Amino acid sequence: MLDTLASNRDLNLNIREELDMLTIDVEKLVTYQMGLEKGLQKGIEQGVEQGLEQGLEQGKEEGAHERNVAIARKLLDMGLNISQVVAATGLPQEDVEVLREGKPN
Repeated sequence: MLDTLASNRDLNLNIREELDMLTIDVEKLVTYQMGLEKGLQKGIEQGVEQGLEQGLEQGKEEGAHERNVAIARKLLDMGLNISQVVAATGLPQEDVEVLREGKPN
């Protein structure tokens, strides 16, 4: 209630000064705890959303890489040289060289 009254009268700075002079454990105030809980919940929700987005993006990238590796193997089996396979798939030359040597990637 004090917060509401103070904000209605632009007294927030005065309240901050008064709280600094008093020995009140602000963290024990119900309004502080409610704000903390709301902030934590919002942070968790945003983290989950960002995690899903990052997971989907990473999955797409890994899928595209695996597709390019499979295509590179087929092109090498067809007799294309390394530079042609690199140009066709966008894979690094080192990866295509490893594929040509028959090592799993």
